[in-house]
Amino acid sequence: MISNKKYVSQFALMGTIISITLFENRPQVVFAIFRYLQRVEHQFSANNQQSELMQINQNAGHQPVMVSATVFNLIKYAVRFSRQHSNSFNIAVGPLVKLWHVGFADQHVPKDIEIKKRLQLVDINAIKLNETKKTIYLEYPGMELDLGAIAKGYFADQIGELLRDFKIKDAIIDLGGNVVTFGINRLVDNKLWQIGIQDPQQSRGVILGRVQSSACSAVTSGIGERNFNINGRFYHHIISPQTGYPLENDVTQVTIFSKSSLQGELLSTIAFFAGSVEGLQLIEAKKDAAAVFVTRTGEIKTTNNLDFEAIV
Repeated sequence: MISNKKYVSQFALMGTIISITLFENRPQVVFAIFRYLQRVEHQFSANNQQSELMQINQNAGHQPVMVSATVFNLIKYAVRFSRQHSNSFNIAVGPLVKLWHVGFADQHVPKDIEIKKRLQLVDINAIKLNETKKTIYLEYPGMELDLGAIAKGYFADQIGELLRDFKIKDAIIDLGGNVVTFGINRLVDNKLWQIGIQDPQQSRGVILGRVQSSACSAVTSGIGERNFNINGRFYHHIISPQTGYPLENDVTQVTIFSKSSLQGELLSTIAFFAGSVEGLQLIEAKKDAAAVFVTRTGEIKTTNNLDFEAIV
């Protein structure tokens, strides 16, 4: 008999609250996920000076850094994708992100001359990968990789592999906004998952609608949380690698539904930069993805292949 009882585990890691929902009491599975996330946090953390990512950044302009296969392969993938979409998804944008530091105590509007200097370091071609030695070298001092727009998607997909290894069929993984559902929803008759769409104008957990879907990934990019106002001007954390300033368009939030969380991460960034009109067209053209856009005026736009119910 299939149980419809759920077991929810939560813990703080990677600067957010991780939530694991299973329909079996399997603490060893939760522990395995926890240990995995601990390990990748040590590899990819942008705050731990000893992480492999920070070692790469700290040695920019000095020497190549040998890294694990996990770190090398993800950065290699991110570099390839950045070359294809450097106007939006660009992992070399780290110097600009650090300069603005939106969401932290020292957030501020930098001087234009500082932004222009940092823009010179946003050079995807200055990231040198040595496949044989598994080394990564940033050519210019001051360069920094920023994997914030890809790492969680990769982690979520790897957790999916862990669940399959443990023969877990039905589950929900929430990596602080990156949500992945597996199998069926045992708590409702139609077995579909109910995924809430955050209202970007409200506190976390307040939704403006929900999507019914079979197992999928849901990834959101938005400016509703990390932002600030100075002298009547609004600034947010999504920095354009072209201008060095927060992106200005009509989108406040986009949620991408896809099979792979890594794909969702990449598409959410590209679609956000494209704007609600071109971004919607971009996702409509993909058979394996769907989207909900929320514009700055509060308009909700969805792709045609989505079962979206607005909450009035």
